[in-house]
This record gives sequence, C-alpha cells and structure tokens, in this order.
Amino acid sequence: MGERRRRAFLQGAGALACLGLGGSLTRPATEEAHQRPVADRPVPSTPSTGPSEERRDDFVWLAPGLWRDERLRENLVAFAARQDLAVVFSQPTVTDGEAVDRVLDAMARTREAGATPWLETAVPERHTPKQLVTDATARERHLDALREAARRYAAIVPDGNLLLWEEAPVGGRWIASGKWNGAAVDALREYGPALYAHQRAAVAEAAPDLAAGVFLHFPYVVESRQPGVFAGLMDDLAARDALPDFVFTDFYRGWYEKDVGPGPANAAVRSLVTNAARHSRGRPVYFLGQAHTVNPRHTSSTQSMRMDLRAALDAGASGVGWYARTVYKQTRRGFDAFVPNVPAESTVPEGILANTLTVARDRFHYPYRATLAARADVDTTTRFDLWVHADAPGFLGHRVSVRGGDGWVPLGDIAGAHPAVAPVEDDEHVSVFHALDGAALVADGDLTVRVETRPDADGRLLGVYALPFDPGVAYTERAATALVGRGRVRPFALGATTESGVLRPGGVLERTLPMAVADRLRSGAVHRRVPPVADLLAPGTLTHRRRLATVEAGERFDRDARFDCWLRTDGVTDADALFEDLGVGGEVVTAAAGDGAAVFWGLRRSVLGDDASGTLADCLGEFDAGTVEAAYAMPYFGSEDLRLPAHVGSLLRDSSAAAATYAFAHAEE
Repeated sequence: MGERRRRAFLQGAGALACLGLGGSLTRPATEEAHQRPVADRPVPSTPSTGPSEERRDDFVWLAPGLWRDERLRENLVAFAARQDLAVVFSQPTVTDGEAVDRVLDAMARTREAGATPWLETAVPERHTPKQLVTDATARERHLDALREAARRYAAIVPDGNLLLWEEAPVGGRWIASGKWNGAAVDALREYGPALYAHQRAAVAEAAPDLAAGVFLHFPYVVESRQPGVFAGLMDDLAARDALPDFVFTDFYRGWYEKDVGPGPANAAVRSLVTNAARHSRGRPVYFLGQAHTVNPRHTSSTQSMRMDLRAALDAGASGVGWYARTVYKQTRRGFDAFVPNVPAESTVPEGILANTLTVARDRFHYPYRATLAARADVDTTTRFDLWVHADAPGFLGHRVSVRGGDGWVPLGDIAGAHPAVAPVEDDEHVSVFHALDGAALVADGDLTVRVETRPDADGRLLGVYALPFDPGVAYTERAATALVGRGRVRPFALGATTESGVLRPGGVLERTLPMAVADRLRSGAVHRRVPPVADLLAPGTLTHRRRLATVEAGERFDRDARFDCWLRTDGVTDADALFEDLGVGGEVVTAAAGDGAAVFWGLRRSVLGDDASGTLADCLGEFDAGTVEAAYAMPYFGSEDLRLPAHVGSLLRDSSAAAATYAFAHAEE
C-alpha cells in the first residue's frame, strides 16, 4: 500500500521535465524577458471567482477613530475613490447627536470626493434591546434619532446602504452589564427580532430607497458554531415581513488558522457567506476579512488573505473589504506573515494614528490589490502603480494628486508609515499608490503629478515613477525604496522623472512624466515597450507564473484539487534530479530547487491517496539519506502568489512548526 502511494506521488513529480518552455526548470525568467516584449507572452488573467454577471460592491471600513481624524479619513477616502470602493462609516450610537452630525458631514465630503459612503449605526448602547422593545419612550427616542439619521443620509446617497448593529451581540449593550456571554446571546434571540423590525420600519418610513442591513458576530452564523441564532432571527423577521435588505459579516481567520491551519478557516468563510445568504432568503452578503493583527498576535500571510478572498467570492459574496484595526498588537504568530508588526507594543504610542493603514501600510493595500484584480469589470492591464521618491518626507505631510480629465485627482499623502514602525524623517522613502487607472489619468502621452506640502512638513522630492500594475506580485514600500536606490527601476517604468525639488512648507511641486506607452496604456497593451515588472519586483518567478496561469485558464481547472509540495533539502539544486529514477507520468506544472528547498507547483491532490502524510513519509524514505529532510503538502497558492525556493527554504528552516500547521499533510525524517 505504501509503495503504491509513493509511486503515484513520485510519478506525478517526475513529469516535470516534460512541461513548460523546455530546458532548465530553474532558469530565471529575466533571461528571456529582456529578449522580447512581455505582451508577446502575457501571464493569462485568472478568471474572477465571484459572480461575473453582477458588479461587486467592495468597500473599506472606517472605525470611528479613522473617520474622525481628518488626515486619515482623507487618505482612506482617496484610496476608496481611486479603487471604486464604498466607504463604511461606523457611528454605533445613533442618539449621539453631535457624533451623528460629524459623521454625516464626513460622509457628504466623501461623496463629493467621488466615493460612496455607507452608514453603520443604531447599535443598542444607551439602552438594552429589552428596554428598547418594552419601553415605548426609550424606543421612540431611539427610533426618532434613527429616522433623522436615515433622512439626512438619504440626502447624500438616496439609495445607500444603512447597516444596523455591529457584530451583535458583541457590539453594544445587549444586557445591562454590557458583557458578551450566554445571557447576551439569549437577549439577541428574544429581543433582537422585535428591535430590528422596529428599526427597519423606521428607516423605511424616513428614507424608503435606503437598504437596511444587519450585522451579527460570525459564531452565530457559521455552521460549525451556533448558526441557529442567525437562522432563528431570519425566520422571525421573515414572519414579521422585516427581513434585512443585505447581510454584513466578518471573520478574522487568524483565530482558527493559528491552531488548525488554513483549511478550516477557508471552510468557515464559505459557511459564513453561504449561511448568511441562505437564511436571509438570498439577500446580498458582504464580507470583511483580516488584514490586521488579531488579539492572539496573529498576522496573515498573502496566501491567507487570498484564500479569504477566494472563499468569500466562491460562496457568492456581493462585496469584500479588509479591516484596518486601531489597536496595535505585535506579531507573534502567523505563518509567512506579510509585513509583521515588529516593534514591541510598549514602543508604539497609543492613539488612532497607530492603525493598520499606518503600521502595516503594505499589508493593508495588498488584499485590495487582489480584490480589485478579481473584479470582472476591471481591466488590470490599464492600471499602473505610482512611486513617489522623497527624502526626509516625515509622516503624512505631502498630498499627492494627478491630473485627470476633470481636474486634479487626490491620491493621498506620501510617507504613510507610522514613525514608530518606519521612521522616515531623515531617510529616503518611496511611497506607492497602487493600481491607478491609466485610461482615466494618462492624457496626451503625459502623466502630471502634483505634490502639495502641508504647512507643518518639508522634505525633498527625488523622483516619480509609473510602473505596470501586476496583481500577482507582493512588494513593500521598503523594497521599492531599495530598488530605486540601486538604480534598478527606470528600465521597467512606463514613465519616470528624477527631477528633484525642495518640498517647502505650504508649497506645491508639479512633475510631468512622458508616458511612452500612453496609447497602449489606455487600450490595455500596457507592457509592450517595457520588460515585465515582475522581473524587477520578484525576479525568477515569471516563467513559473506563466506556466501556472496557462493551466489555471483551462475550463476544467479545479484549484481545490491541486496542491504545492515543499521539500526541505540539503544541497539539492536540480528539481529533476530528485525524481530522475522514478518514472514519468502524472501532471505537475512547474518546479524549482535550490537554497535548501525544492518546490513542486500544481500537483493533483489525488496522488496523495487517502493518507497524505503517509504518502509523504513513504516518499522521504526513498530519497538518499540527508537529501530531503521534510515534505509539506501545502494548499495550491497559484500564479498570483508564488514562492521561490530561497523563500521557502528560509520558512522551512525557521518556522517548521508553523509550516506543519499550515500544510494539510507533512512528514519529516
């Protein structure tokens, strides 16, 4: 039995030499990339996994502290406007008149800036649901405030989304003590239906074109916990003819993944979205995922964020967003964490300025890059990343805009990393504005960029670069800064200027970038005259990505039926040599070896049989002593998120226990 398992697995791996472009499997992509334009052999686009017939409404969530700070709000709204995201303004207490005035003013400004605001409110805080249901005076005071907020919101967005509650029964005061416990859940069951029905009726009376949604904490929706709470609420609301117009959900996978790996976390996301839609009788479901570091100090990898995205869209989510937390936690857990929170918590000042956007700017932006690329109505080939290179720019002190067809389009401030995490007062820094729309912003062959310095800031502008947008590459502003410093960037740029200038307090600088590929940028063939940007940002990955993307584009391709095999090796540099005596057959897409690891991408899971770990153990027993030390069956990460052996080898040496948890099967000598 063990021999049959071993042969099936190894025959699949032995097929490597028959696939791809021929020649060495480990040849860097850069060898051929500079010999011909990338447009001749593009990475095929991966089809959107969401409902392609309908436009998604993706969003960004603004906790109260984020929208109350003007500079943070302006940056997040500018980000939302250029990515076509809705902006959810959280103002839990609807009876706080001053706070409601402030949030509605901020929402009006957001609408003027080109983004669509949604409102989250009416969380039971000043009164418990029992009081709001049984005390007519308290209820009418609450509902009057809700009607007024709804009317004023409808004046800004007549057909907007108004979300009631927040992670009920965690958010708010569901029992007198305000605690989240079994009694709070009982209160949700008993009084939630009547309370929501009253609230929904008040919204419909004040603003009949608004959509009213509901937001429960995930354990009361997902199948593996207490789904009967949400199901019962929906049944009761259906009987009252008061079902919500949409359902909002969130799930922060680190709570699961840290102990049991990504598989159960993916299942929880799918169950969450599926149950929310089924029990609400097919209402749209919105999903908020983890881009932040959760309380157990877990930070997600790029792989995990992409799995969240795929699971939510596969389950039919109508929109996806990523949470920006306003409480700093140091990263202590998480396999291959992307931009971990390194400084100790005691070194990061408390306050709203220390949030996910500022302490892990690249991690916040990454899942939105992936989310944008997964939209059926977005052509990523017309998008580009704008790099702004400055010396001593400080923190959020210089607003960048680009000239569009209707005037200046604000992008946000440069140097958005919190000083406690990445001080740039005396250092050079590259700030990146991702996935800008070339079709809208590149006019007459030029891109014009404006930098407006705030009165309390200064610095020096050193250069501006426009690079092709590649959603399959994860990179950081720190890496971009290093690449500019080494003089590597210009050959890959669509347009560039290194004309420097002083950024004076209150001053304005403008730079124009001649875009040699402007016509093609507008039409989509953006990369024809420049080498692939992947060769700059992730050298050595492009050939493997092309092979994987070609397979993924097949009509019958099933991502869940594939896996990536990671081997921890000692001195092996030729992937074929590991399997040269073991036959040819099966299907593996591509592979590479070196730097203490070998990676085999895209094997079929069926070759592992019923006992995947046993199959891997059998394989290890067949290698020469010391050649292969451990084997890990990883989820299939695909062409959008590829890891080369140097990175894999480091992970398997330094994080072997975390790798074993992340893998769905593994074996060691």
